[in-house]
Amino acid sequence: MGEKPKSNFQVTVKEQHHSKRASTVPPAAPLPKAPVLPNKPAPTPAPSKPPPVPQKAEEDKLTKEDILDIIGLRFR
Repeated sequence: MGEKPKSNFQVTVKEQHHSKRASTVPPAAPLPKAPVLPNKPAPTPAPSKPPPVPQKAEEDKLTKEDILDIIGLRFR
């Protein structure tokens, strides 16, 4: 009564096929040493932008008369 039913599972194990060449390849040659650079101070980077030049507030403002004069509607 206590017998376990036998399972019909089959286990298939696949072997990975490695290239036989991989094992016969000689190890890579050691990398050549990097050339030694003389100790020079790093060049200072150029400034990205010159500082903004302050402009006069009068040049930025246009009066009503200036605008009318520009578009040709100023009455004389």
